[in-house]
Amino acid sequence: MKKVFPLILAMLAAACMPRIGCAYFGMESIPYSIVISGNTLEEIVCQAALVFHGIGYWEEAEVITAGCEILENQVLDCRQVVSASVMVGSYDVDEGVPREAGSGFYPVRLTLQKDADGRYVLLSYLYPEDGTLYAKQSKTLFSGRVYGMLFDAEQKSRVVQCAWERALAQAQNFIRAQNGKRVWGVWRQVLKPGSNGRARELLKQHEAWNGNYPCFEGFVIWHDVLYQLSVEGEHSYSGKLHFSIFEPSGAWTESVVQVQNNGEVQQYN
Repeated sequence: MKKVFPLILAMLAAACMPRIGCAYFGMESIPYSIVISGNTLEEIVCQAALVFHGIGYWEEAEVITAGCEILENQVLDCRQVVSASVMVGSYDVDEGVPREAGSGFYPVRLTLQKDADGRYVLLSYLYPEDGTLYAKQSKTLFSGRVYGMLFDAEQKSRVVQCAWERALAQAQNFIRAQNGKRVWGVWRQVLKPGSNGRARELLKQHEAWNGNYPCFEGFVIWHDVLYQLSVEGEHSYSGKLHFSIFEPSGAWTESVVQVQNNGEVQQYN
């Protein structure tokens, strides 16, 4: 199968920036330099969504995608504040047709700024908590017009459906790319156990493992901490895995491990 390279996020750990306290999920002030490439604003938003919602592992899924609908786009000084409805889905595509393994819907507000090369830098990404605070936080987070859309049953149904259809379309694009078609899309290819069928299970028992690492090459942010995974050699959990954790304080830890044929997990210096 052809290896698929999605529009990729460039990431550099930066010096710690002060975080503004807030009750929302996500980050008010992101202390990492996250540069996002994309052909449209929708692609930019979906790339950002996979950074914050790319946590989790579905054994039967081969790909994680995102779809969105822009609800509001405001330019304030040199910054762009975008409100959007986002759907993140995990799909089993082994039979050539996407089958949803899991999904989540998120109304989000993110702040972007263009750098000198015209690329977008993600400055903040916020979304309301589920539960009793959802309505209150949504009202504070979004404009009156966007809030009205999210709490009107008919309008919310439409924006959720639209985001879901676009996430599904990305999974269909992934299948086309796997079949050799020249298509772009926003997705992350889920790692499989590989030549050693127990590789992921064995790694989970090793001290290097942290359940917040992404299940794909790339990075995610969970509770303000950035978790990164890259692979050498075999593109699976049987390859040589580089795990990194970046703390908002600037602290950084790294582990490089590989499952051996005897089932032992070798850790490299």
